[in-house]
Amino acid sequence: MKLHLLSCSAALLLAPVVAAQQLISVDSSRALSLVDPLTGTRTPLGTVSSNAGTTGGLAYDPTTDTIYVTSTGNDSLYTLDLSTGTATLVGGYGSTAFVMHGLEFDTSTNTLYGVSSHDNGLYTINTSTGFATLIGTSGLSSFTNLGYDSTNDVLYATNSGTDSFYSIDRATGAATLIGALTGPTNPNGVAYDAQNDRLFMICNSTDTLYTIDRSTGLATAVGSVGSSNILGLVWLPPAAPPVVSYCTAGTTTNGCAATITASAAPSVTAANACNISVANVEGQKSGLIFYSITGQNAGVWNATSFLCVKSPTQRTGTQTSGGTVDTCDGTLSLDWNAYQAGNPTALGQPWSAGDTVQVQAWFRDPPAGKATNLSDAIEMTYLP
Repeated sequence: MKLHLLSCSAALLLAPVVAAQQLISVDSSRALSLVDPLTGTRTPLGTVSSNAGTTGGLAYDPTTDTIYVTSTGNDSLYTLDLSTGTATLVGGYGSTAFVMHGLEFDTSTNTLYGVSSHDNGLYTINTSTGFATLIGTSGLSSFTNLGYDSTNDVLYATNSGTDSFYSIDRATGAATLIGALTGPTNPNGVAYDAQNDRLFMICNSTDTLYTIDRSTGLATAVGSVGSSNILGLVWLPPAAPPVVSYCTAGTTTNGCAATITASAAPSVTAANACNISVANVEGQKSGLIFYSITGQNAGVWNATSFLCVKSPTQRTGTQTSGGTVDTCDGTLSLDWNAYQAGNPTALGQPWSAGDTVQVQAWFRDPPAGKATNLSDAIEMTYLP
């Protein structure tokens, strides 16, 4: 997922803001904003394309990196590209009477839920077709918004008719009162920040961002968001940290400088592939990829190579570089996820989000010092 602004003038603002916040809002006029979770201040991002009509709730599916937006005017589901503002139609809900105001994604079952202001029913929404299937009604009236607490596996709701906070039974749709919000009188967008275990809500009558005490329902003001009819709110996880290259590759007998790269940062849940590749290796030489979890290093290995990872280290399996003798067309590779799955006692296990790992390659080079040479290195940070 890439967060690019939709205009050159605004682009100057986004770079420092995105690093610190990931709370996104949309109002009924399709205006998108970044919301500062510490102050409530909004930074304009652009506008959702007009084909989406009147926009309502937002939801995010981290397994596919997809943002969904509901159209209360078109009674349809759309995917949203933040880099362009383009809304792409998934499909209609199956009725023009739904007015699907609330929208939320449940990561425990990979289910997209919606709440209709027509009957205040809880619906599952097919993310391939947009078709909505009724689970049951909540017993509430007016507008209901959803927020899924992934840490505690609870679906919550706010309701603008009662100005109160509820838990929602995902099997029946029934709402159970937790308590009055006390202060907000027109609650709308709800979003859960799993990183910091916070549930946010925006109220249109006070134009204020709040956090909600999930045990009592009490809302605490964060700050003003400014005048706007905000209906949708979603928390996006931080952008994947880059795979950082560091250290210096040794120069081999035939002038090769082996370079190591990774296709993506690894995930604790193996949500994405992480394939490590080493190019420019001496052809037809044995080698291996090894790693450390104790930090970067730059120790002298031989006349040109550096040991770029600190001990202790974990060696993966020995392999042959292929290619042609006395040339630099050899390669080494490692399916990181497969190696970790097949070696549950390997260094670093079990992994947690935020863990860092330093990776380097070693291979034979008989005329060189120690009869070997080393690549440069990468440092990867584990994602959830």
